[in-house]
Amino acid sequence: MRIRIAWAIVALIIVGAAVSAVFRVATAPDRIRDRRDHAKEVCLKAGGEWVVAEDRREACKRT
Repeated sequence: MRIRIAWAIVALIIVGAAVSAVFRVATAPDRIRDRRDHAKEVCLKAGGEWVVAEDRREACKRT
């Protein structure tokens, strides 16, 4: 009986970890967009200019 309970607990932990990983991957684009928008806002407030470089990388150019 104890072995079944132990296996059930292990299975629940594995399922919980898998669900958590799927959630993190699914919400990643939103979190990336939020961080980029916040970085743009801080850059502009600090007197910088938000630019896109030749390799399509965005950066804050401080003057």
